[in-house]
Amino acid sequence: MRGVRSFLLPLALLYMGVAPAQVTWRTDSLMNTWPVRQHMAELGSTAGRGVVRAVDTRNLYDDLKREAPSIPVFADSNVVLYADLYGEPLRDHFRVLLGVSEVYFLMIEKELVRQGLPADLKYLPMALSAMNSLAGSTNGRAGLWMLTYPVALRYGLQVTAAVDERHDDVKSTMAAGRYLMDLHARYKDWGLTIMAFTCGPANITRAQQRTGGATDYRTLYPHFTEEEQEVLPQLMAFIHLSAQAERLGLEPIAVLPWEPADTL
Repeated sequence: MRGVRSFLLPLALLYMGVAPAQVTWRTDSLMNTWPVRQHMAELGSTAGRGVVRAVDTRNLYDDLKREAPSIPVFADSNVVLYADLYGEPLRDHFRVLLGVSEVYFLMIEKELVRQGLPADLKYLPMALSAMNSLAGSTNGRAGLWMLTYPVALRYGLQVTAAVDERHDDVKSTMAAGRYLMDLHARYKDWGLTIMAFTCGPANITRAQQRTGGATDYRTLYPHFTEEEQEVLPQLMAFIHLSAQAERLGLEPIAVLPWEPADTL
């Protein structure tokens, strides 16, 4: 049964009009960083061993509400798809992501508490960059929080040809926290705040115009630009998999943080 599901998942992505690599590029980039490649090579064939249990998504929405009580959540067929994808065929991608996340969570949680932000926002970089401080996108976002150039400058980060502080984990997390606070002051709603952080306020405005002023994740995110559409369902899937990791046999693969000089 697991083999059948592993075979059907890429077909499901293609049916949605999405190439599998298009929705996994963040974790693919993480897996291609030198420290991860080196660590996985050392693990060799033992990396994928262990009990593999099917992801239970029958009560996914209720589960998510318990697993991330401080932020709005949702569940749809795309969330189920990504939970299955990273829970089984790409389980080692998620195990590495979980291992890297455990390194960063303490720093992120401390800053969220300092700024009075919801604790469950710590999961956001998992979906935005796969917790890869070296990450960069084709639309100019970069770093752990995938900040745009204008946002980085607005919140005091230095971005030049020689230095890009979006790749500085601590400074970018502080800037991201201030940006989230300002967005929440504008929208007065954590769902809209998370969406605006993910895709930009202009995307929110366009999506609301197309949906008659909707404010919920499920209605708005399909109207975002292509590169941001998968972030929210992946965020929900990653929250669920993180909470259920022990039961699913998703043991974190511990990889030490990389030096800034490392390249993809």
